[in-house]
Amino acid sequence: MNMSSSAGDSAAQAFFPRADSPATARDPDQSVKERPHSVGPVFDHKHANDPLLQFDSHVHESVYGKDPTEAPEAAPPPQPEWLHDRYLSPSLTHNERLRLTVLWYYTRLITQDDQLMTKLQDMVKIVQKYMGWEFAIVGTLDEAVYTRLATANLPLAILPRRESTCAHTVNQKPGSVFSITDMPADWRFKSSPHVEYGGLKSYAGTQLRLKTDKGEEIALGSLCIASNTVEKPLTPEQKVALVSFAAMLTSEIVSTTRQNRLRAKQSMSEALMKLQAHDYTCQEEFEAAVLDVVRAMYSSANVSIQHSTDDTLLLEGGTSLPFTTVQSGLWENTRLIDEAITSGNQARLFSTQTARAVVGNCARYNIFLVVSTNEMQRVYDDYDAWFVRSCAQMLGDFVQQQHLQEALRAKEAFLRGITHQLRTPIHGVLTSSELLAEELTSKHCTQRLHVRNDFETALSYVSTIQRSGTELMSTVNDMLKLNNWSRHKAQNIRAQSYNLRNLEADVMADIFSTFFDHYHKDVSISFEGHGTVQESIVSLDPVLLKDALQPLILNALHATTHGTITISTKVENSVLQFDIVDTGCGIPIDAQARIFQAFEKGTPHARGAGLGLTLANQAVQLLGGTLSIVASTEGVGSHFRVVVPGLVFACGPRTTEAQVELKSLPKRFYQLPGSGGTPILLSFLTRHLVQRGFVETANPHGSLIIMEKPNPDGLGLQVVKSLKDPHTIICVTLDDVSTSGHLSLLQQMIPIHHTIAVSGPFYAGRIDQALLMADQQYALTSVDKNVASPTTGITNAAALTTGDLASLAALSLSSPHPLKKAVSSFRALLVDDNSVNLRILRMYCEKRAIPYVLATDGDEAIEQFQQASVSNPIHLILMDLQMPRCDGLIATAKIRAYEKETDLKPCTIFMVTGQDSPGDRLISMEAGANEYFVKPVSLKRLDKEIARYFNKS
Repeated sequence: MNMSSSAGDSAAQAFFPRADSPATARDPDQSVKERPHSVGPVFDHKHANDPLLQFDSHVHESVYGKDPTEAPEAAPPPQPEWLHDRYLSPSLTHNERLRLTVLWYYTRLITQDDQLMTKLQDMVKIVQKYMGWEFAIVGTLDEAVYTRLATANLPLAILPRRESTCAHTVNQKPGSVFSITDMPADWRFKSSPHVEYGGLKSYAGTQLRLKTDKGEEIALGSLCIASNTVEKPLTPEQKVALVSFAAMLTSEIVSTTRQNRLRAKQSMSEALMKLQAHDYTCQEEFEAAVLDVVRAMYSSANVSIQHSTDDTLLLEGGTSLPFTTVQSGLWENTRLIDEAITSGNQARLFSTQTARAVVGNCARYNIFLVVSTNEMQRVYDDYDAWFVRSCAQMLGDFVQQQHLQEALRAKEAFLRGITHQLRTPIHGVLTSSELLAEELTSKHCTQRLHVRNDFETALSYVSTIQRSGTELMSTVNDMLKLNNWSRHKAQNIRAQSYNLRNLEADVMADIFSTFFDHYHKDVSISFEGHGTVQESIVSLDPVLLKDALQPLILNALHATTHGTITISTKVENSVLQFDIVDTGCGIPIDAQARIFQAFEKGTPHARGAGLGLTLANQAVQLLGGTLSIVASTEGVGSHFRVVVPGLVFACGPRTTEAQVELKSLPKRFYQLPGSGGTPILLSFLTRHLVQRGFVETANPHGSLIIMEKPNPDGLGLQVVKSLKDPHTIICVTLDDVSTSGHLSLLQQMIPIHHTIAVSGPFYAGRIDQALLMADQQYALTSVDKNVASPTTGITNAAALTTGDLASLAALSLSSPHPLKKAVSSFRALLVDDNSVNLRILRMYCEKRAIPYVLATDGDEAIEQFQQASVSNPIHLILMDLQMPRCDGLIATAKIRAYEKETDLKPCTIFMVTGQDSPGDRLISMEAGANEYFVKPVSLKRLDKEIARYFNKS
């Protein structure tokens, strides 16, 4: 037997139910009765325009008896002498306003619900068959009419309340049956319109009733049976059945209303979501959107946004509404409704004044959202209050956000100004001290040894200035960056392809610009894994990656005075992981839970402001990752981990942009025995040489020699002395190379050799600088082996310092200036409105023998550039960002435009500014800048970047 079936077979179709679908089966021949829209028939025209009287307990007892529903028949009491009407007119109920309010709420628009009407119709037919009387009717009784919702053997109709027998039923005891089986014999009804004109003989009815939250029973209308013949009185069982049928019908009405309100709340929620989904530019635009949404929900109501300082609202019709009278967001004009019920119940109630209102407020800004109506039959509930209150809260939140944005704009303007004011003088202090160190070192190289103590004293003062300025700049940068992160949004993240093989060079490029490494000479920083990652291209924001890793490395440096710092990179599936492990002081256990909070530190005496880990954590979060402490033990060290999931990787080139090219050095090295005081540094140097393709040899002759600072009578020094030809030596030390007497003594003992001293913190970039210097020195030695002299040796010994105070001067004196090769090939334009900054840039260019012209604003820079382009063009521009008249962005854009118009070769533009926001950096690059430097700019870095752009030329 073939059990397969095609996807189109009806037998194979799946069924997916809908929660709101009607599941009842209907007779296809059965249709919903057409509903009447006008009142009729009306028999008592004489009293048609007279309102019903209010409830009076004495009158009620005199016409109905003390308890007429306890007996099988509601026997009439004697006719009162004061009653002269032809028939007994009903009165209002004792709780008419409450009854009508509940009725209006639960029966609003129910006649438009065909499903409910059909269900009521079926139930009424069952009632008629079960009770055995001729007719059955279920209906509601409002202020003026009785509306037949469903009938058996009678047409639907809207009847005057005065003429309806059911208007008497709602005034009886709740849960009872009001029964009269011979109405023509009852003085109260024998002349009533339905008996006299309609032929009604027997009637029995009970209330459609429900309880309020406070326990009071309310009659919405009635369920009744009737006949045009005299019927037997109902048995007790029949009365109970009639009451039960009425309860079932009431339950259907209430259930339908509740379902309708749930659907209405869903619509409200969707409207709120749509309101939140859009972006609005101003308060007026958002208020208009709120009004549109609320008016769509309450099309027949008056909707307004009011601003009131005394909590008094003005409603339609001149009604003044104190907000203190609003209860849970809802208000009704009780007095107005009572008066209308009393005097106008002969027709549908109407008023020109406001009858009900829903009010939502935002107290912080005295803003009120008001929905009001003069339609008394429109009853609002807690869902309405929730919706209007939510809209008002959104309005208040938007206003608060607008105020916050204004405050942030003011704060940003202030911080932009204060950033410039803070960084500019610090820039002056640091760069001036750096230039002074160069000058002192340069002059010292020509002095006799007996003035060394004076030189060291002066240089120590400069060192103190630079160290203090560097730490101050670090704190300022962290605080300003923390402010930037607080308003940095996900849409500002700019992902791009990034090669992880460049990670070490990019992260370490400027990490020491705001970190004084004087106390960290015995520290090595190793990057592992990034160079061996096969899928090295990843799509992310490289600026954020740098902002995430740099603070973690600086934190490790703060904690580690001697030892190692390892940054491991791991790529697995779509996850990028970094592990930062140090052998520092560790973090106390009680501080680890709060270490990522702003201004928190492991110990109160730890260096820094306590912002680095906060900044790292925020940067990692913006990358979509997590930062955590894997382990930290006091006295042992710490292990931090960064995990960024959901990334896309691709294979990239195996070479890195930042790798130094060595042309002359032999590819073998010999390690001399030393003092054993710097094993970490020597081990790092050895590993790095092996990674660069060097091979360790047992023969020192003709090899690159590496060593620790030797003891005067040590074996290493003896080996060096035994070498007859000049050799290049890299010596690792914990001393400040520029002031070390031991290294100078070493040069006197072995004057023919060229020693390049290096101290920590060790990292690949620093070793590569030493190797490059060694490569250059080896090339010079190969040309003329007699070039070596004691003076040359001292110069080279001071070539790379750990304090970074005299290193640049030493670099300048060896070979002699790195940039002098390019002096004739480029010309600079220096642009800054600050005279101190301009003077520093001028001194820098003069010391580097770079021809230059000056400009104090963007307009002058453009003019200088255009004039020079004719005969002596500008190749390098150092441009300030924030200047009067014409700022650096406009000037850069106009210069780039001029180059295109005149077919000029694009010049190199370095933006040198005190602004450090991602936005400023981005728009500077978009305007045409090649590099972006934040003050203070290290002269070494400026040298490096200028050399990168111009040395090859």
